[in-house]
Amino acid sequence: MNDIISNCKLKNGFGQSMQTTSMVQSGVHQQQPSPVKKQLSPDHPNPALPITEAPSPAMSRMGWALRVLLVTDNTSCLKDRKVGGKFIRKCAPGTELVDWLLNLSPIVHTRNQAAGMWQALVEEGVLSHVSKEQPFKDKCFLYRFRVDEDGTASG
Repeated sequence: MNDIISNCKLKNGFGQSMQTTSMVQSGVHQQQPSPVKKQLSPDHPNPALPITEAPSPAMSRMGWALRVLLVTDNTSCLKDRKVGGKFIRKCAPGTELVDWLLNLSPIVHTRNQAAGMWQALVEEGVLSHVSKEQPFKDKCFLYRFRVDEDGTASG
């Protein structure tokens, strides 16, 4: 769980790679994070799409472990759902994934932290919006794991 937290911090701009600027106020030298405006370009890709061709082994394992926990949970939010006349296999709304992760781990403290962790999985291609149009949001958008994307459920 700590690996995914540190990974989401780096990917979402909160880690050591964040640029800093110096400010001098009242004779005290302070380090302040500089605001970095993200734009959609090759340097700043669409957050709804993976930023790698294949997930890293560590992120694949984390995604697999989270999926196994979700699938084995009797009250799981991961279900087959009907969307626009089609059945989508094992998907879940972002709000329920955030709720589930907050209840699962005591080291996940806020909804923003949980959403950042899920976004790190989206950026690695382990998790995706069902129509690949949205980055991870703590909203009712549906997401599913890469291993469940091979087709739709019959119904």
